[in-house]
Amino acid sequence: MRPVLPLLTAAILVVASSVSAEHPAPAPHEGAPVRVLELAGAHGSDAAPARRASLAELAYAAPRLTASELHSAGPLDSSERARLHPALAAGELHRVGISRSFASPVGFDLSVRQSLPVAGERLGGGLFERNDDQLVWTAGFESPGAGAVRLRLEQVDLPAGTAGWVYSRTGEVHGPYDLGGAQAGPFWSNTVFSSTVFLELHLPRGTRAGAEAHLRVAAIEHLESREFAPPPSAGSLDEALPDCFRDVRCAGGEELAHLEEATHAIALLVFERDGSSYVCSGALVNTTEGTEIPYVLTANHCVNSAATAKSVEFFWDYRTATCAGQVPDRSVFSRSLGASLLATGAIEAGEPDFSLLRLSQPPPAGRYYLGWSAAAVIGQGGTEIFRIAHPEGGPQMFSMHSVSEVPTPGECANLPRSSFIYSKNVIGATKGGSSGSPAFLADGLKIVGQLYGRCGNNLPDSCDAAQNSAVDGAFASYFAKVERWLAPPDVEPCVPGTANLCLLDTRFRVTVSARDARTGERTSGIALAENDMFGYFSLPAITGQAGNPEIFVKMLDARNLSGRFWVFYGGLTDLEFTLTVTDTATGAVKSYTKPAGSYCGDADTQAF
Repeated sequence: MRPVLPLLTAAILVVASSVSAEHPAPAPHEGAPVRVLELAGAHGSDAAPARRASLAELAYAAPRLTASELHSAGPLDSSERARLHPALAAGELHRVGISRSFASPVGFDLSVRQSLPVAGERLGGGLFERNDDQLVWTAGFESPGAGAVRLRLEQVDLPAGTAGWVYSRTGEVHGPYDLGGAQAGPFWSNTVFSSTVFLELHLPRGTRAGAEAHLRVAAIEHLESREFAPPPSAGSLDEALPDCFRDVRCAGGEELAHLEEATHAIALLVFERDGSSYVCSGALVNTTEGTEIPYVLTANHCVNSAATAKSVEFFWDYRTATCAGQVPDRSVFSRSLGASLLATGAIEAGEPDFSLLRLSQPPPAGRYYLGWSAAAVIGQGGTEIFRIAHPEGGPQMFSMHSVSEVPTPGECANLPRSSFIYSKNVIGATKGGSSGSPAFLADGLKIVGQLYGRCGNNLPDSCDAAQNSAVDGAFASYFAKVERWLAPPDVEPCVPGTANLCLLDTRFRVTVSARDARTGERTSGIALAENDMFGYFSLPAITGQAGNPEIFVKMLDARNLSGRFWVFYGGLTDLEFTLTVTDTATGAVKSYTKPAGSYCGDADTQAF
C-alpha cells in the first residue's frame, strides 16, 4: 500500500493501493508518434514594462462614499473559518481564500431608466459622479480580517469603451479593465492586498439613457494565509514551512547554473474554483520558433477548465529580497490576469496531470522561457532535476531531486511509471502550492515534467525523502498533445486571394471545396473577404454566377471568454461542400462538411 499526495494540500496521509487488477495502470498514449525534440530555454525580449495605473487616473470617490456605498461581508463566522482553514483531506486543493456574498445586491441596470443618473446620485449601492464628462460609478467592498481581496463581477453587459479599476486606500491600483460588451461568465479582478477594495467604472462619453449598461458585484474573495495573504491581525492557522525548504535567494550558481534566469520563468498561480481560491505554481515555456507566445505549463489538478483558467492571476518574480529575508510588499509584484486553457490531461483519464495555458495579458519585461525535452527521463536513475516553486503560495523556493530508477518505497496507484517521474529530494522539498512547478534539467533548463505531488509512507513530513518520493507528470508522455503549440509544423503564411480567405489578422486560412451530387462535378470556392472576421465563397464553376454568395464563414477570437477561437458557417445552396480552416500559427486544421440536399450551417466554439 502506497499513499499519494497531490501537492495542492498541506501534508496529509492518503492511502492508495499499488497498481493491481482492480486499479490497472493507464495504457501508454496511443495515436500519432511522438517526435523526440529538445529545446533550450531562452530570454524573452526586453520589452517595456506594463504601465502601472495610479490613483491620479481616477475620480477617487472613496472619501465621498457613505456607509451605504461601503458593503461589508462582515467578519468570518465559524463555518466560513472552518472552510477557509479546513482539516485537509485527500485530494483537496491548497486553499487561501473563500468567496463571500453580500446581504443586498450591489450593481445597477441603466437600461430600465428614462434618464441617466446625475452627478451625486446614489444608485445600485454605489455613487454616480461626472469626471471629465464621463459617467463614473464607484462602490466599496470589505471583508474584515482579510489579508487580501478580489471582486467577482457577474451579469456584465456595458457599453463598448467602458473601463474599470480596483484600488485600495493605500494606493494599490489595478486596471483599466476593458469591460465593454457582454461578458460570458464572471470577471475576476486582480488581488488587492487590503481588507477593503473600491471598484470604479467609467462609462464612455455619449452613453445614452436606456442603453444596455448593467452589472452585478456578486462576491468578494476573502484571502488569508501566512505565506500569500497574511492577515492584518497576528496569527494564522497555516504552519510555517519546515527548515528543509531552501529559499531561492539562498541557492547559487554552484547548485544550478543560470538559476537567476530560471526564476524569471516561474509564476505563482492564484485561481478560483467552486467558491474558493487556491494557489499553484507554473512556468513560461519556449517554442521551437522562439515566438515568445506566453504559454504557461502547470498541473491539471490546479487548472482544469476554461472558467478556472480565466480566473487565474499570475504573480512574477515573487521572492524574498535577500537569502531567508523578508518578503517585499506583495502588492508590488508584477501580475498577468487571466488565461486560456489550450490542452489538459487528468490522472482520472490516464493522463500525466498537465495543463498548458496561454496568458490573456503579456508577462512583464525580463521574462525567461524554459526549454523542454521530449526525451524520456522516467527511470533514468541518478538524473538530477531541479525545481523552483511557490509552496503554500509563498516566495520562490529551490529544490533539487534525483530520479529513481525504481520508486522506493513503491509506486502509487494511478501514477504509473509509464507517465510519471519518481524522484528523491536532495536539496529542499515541496508542499501544497508547489503543484504544477516544472521539473527541469540543468542542461538548457529543459522541462521534463511538472509536479503532481508526493507518494510514500510518511506524507505528513514533506522533508522525509527516505519514505516519500516526489512525482512529476512526464513531459515526454504527453508531448504529442502540446506539440502543435510548442513545436508547430512549418505552415505557409496565409496570403489573401481568390482561392482562400485570411481571417483574424491573416492567422486562419479558409478554403472551400464543393460537389454537385447530381452531376458529380467538383470545384473550389472563389473567396471574397468582407472584413477581418467574415467572408463568403461563390461557386461559379457549378452555378455559373461568380457574384452569387453560396457559403458564408465567420470567425471570432473568443479566447477571453472560452479560451478558444470560434468558427461559424452557413450555406445558401443545396450543394455538398467542405470548409477547411487552417491555423497558420500552430498548423492545426479543422474541416466541416455539409451534405448535399441540406441548407444548414453550424458553429464550432471549441475550434482552435
